[in-house]
Parts: sequence; structure tokens; C-alpha cells
Amino acid sequence: MGDNDNPDGYRTWCGDCGRSSPTFATMLESRQWKCPGCGNSKVAEEATAIAAEAGVKHDDGKLQWDLIPWDALEPVVRVLMCGAEKYPSADNWRRVNDHRRRYINACLRHILATTRHAPEYIDHETDEPHLAHAVCCLLFLLAMDGR
Repeated sequence: MGDNDNPDGYRTWCGDCGRSSPTFATMLESRQWKCPGCGNSKVAEEATAIAAEAGVKHDDGKLQWDLIPWDALEPVVRVLMCGAEKYPSADNWRRVNDHRRRYINACLRHILATTRHAPEYIDHETDEPHLAHAVCCLLFLLAMDGR
């Protein structure tokens, strides 16, 4: 790999003018196949050849699950596990009467615990972050709004 290649092996510079050009992924998304400096179409030819080699996947408009910060969900899952142990069933939350009012209040209690004069970030009952509890409440509300 040369000094002007990116780690994926795609040229990111123009062979004629030497100007840095968009990465291959950016070129594919924008459909701009020419060098922004000199209009060199060799960049277009290379990009087209790479696209043919790499294959095409039409996923425009589909959910981008890779945007979720998965690590941040780990404490949320632990809170759900605590609830599954504490209550009669893992989906007990689905059967709570007056669920909307109660889960909004619970969510706010957990959020407000982190904003007090002497903030408390960890729930003492579960040893998990209050914000993870708040996320659980919001997930319950989202799930039940779909009914």
C-alpha cells in the first residue's frame, strides 16, 4: 500500500493533480466520481471498477443499527435482569396498571436523582446507574405505546 492509499486499499488522492479526493465510501454515497481538483475521470474509472469488484448492497432508507451505542445498553440489560428476578415474571412491566403515569414518574425519579444538589448516579437497590433505570422506563413506554 502506498503512502497515499487508505487502509482499505482505495486511492484517496488524484493521480494527475495530487489533490486529496474523497474516500471511496464518500464517493459512492455522493455519486461524485471525479477529482474535486482537476475533474480527473480516472478517479471515476477506479471507483467504478472497485464498486464492481466489491459488489453492491441497496440499503438506502433502511434502519442503521450500527448507530446504537451498544456498550451503553449493558447496564440497561442488567436492570432488566434485576427486574426479572424481583418481579413475578420478566414481562411483569406489561401488566402494570396505570402504566403510563407510573413509568413516567419512575423515569423522572431516576433522572432527578442524578440532578440533585448531591447527585446520586447509582441506584442503591441494584447498583446500576439511575439513567439505566430511566431508559428501561422509557423502553417500557415505547413498547406499550405500540399496542
